[in-house]
Amino acid sequence: VRIESNTSQDLIKRHLKEEYSLGCQFTQLNKSLKKDLPSIELNEDVLIGELINFFNRLGFRSKIFNSDGISIPAELSLKEAKNFNNDRSEDFDFQQLISSLTSISKSTDYGDIEWIKRLFIRALKKTNKPGEIQLVSDLLAKIHSENDKFLDSDHVEVLRYFPVDS
Repeated sequence: VRIESNTSQDLIKRHLKEEYSLGCQFTQLNKSLKKDLPSIELNEDVLIGELINFFNRLGFRSKIFNSDGISIPAELSLKEAKNFNNDRSEDFDFQQLISSLTSISKSTDYGDIEWIKRLFIRALKKTNKPGEIQLVSDLLAKIHSENDKFLDSDHVEVLRYFPVDS
C-alpha cells in the first residue's frame, strides 16, 4: 500500500493491523501540515522510524505497537515488528517490585499504604524460590517496624498472601 499525505488514517491502521498485526495511534500536533510530501510504500522493509517521521511531518505524533500493546522500536522494519516480543527475564518483574519495596523501606514516612500492600502482594505472587520469599519477608518486617503509617492490620493483611509452608 502506498500512502500519501492525504491517505486516510483508518486505511493505514487497517493495513498495519491486517498485514503486520500492529496497532497505530495518531495524535494531532500543533504545527502546520506539509501537503507536498513524497509518498511512502508500506511494505515489510519500511522501518518503524520512517513511518513515525512521515506522520510527524504530516503533523501527527504516532505510536506503533504490537498486539500486546508494546511500543515497537523505531529501528525495526514492519516485517521484524510483526514478530516483535519484548521478552524479559523470568524474574525481571520480581526484581522491579523488590527494587520499589527497597526504596520505600528507606523512607520512614511513605504514606501510600495501599500501594505498598499491592507491591508486596504482587511480589509474593511472583516468588519462585525460598530466598525470594525470605527477601519479601525481610522487607515487610522492615517497613512494618520503621513506618508508623504501616499498621499491624496492614502487616496481617500482607501476611495472608505468604505461602503456607514459608
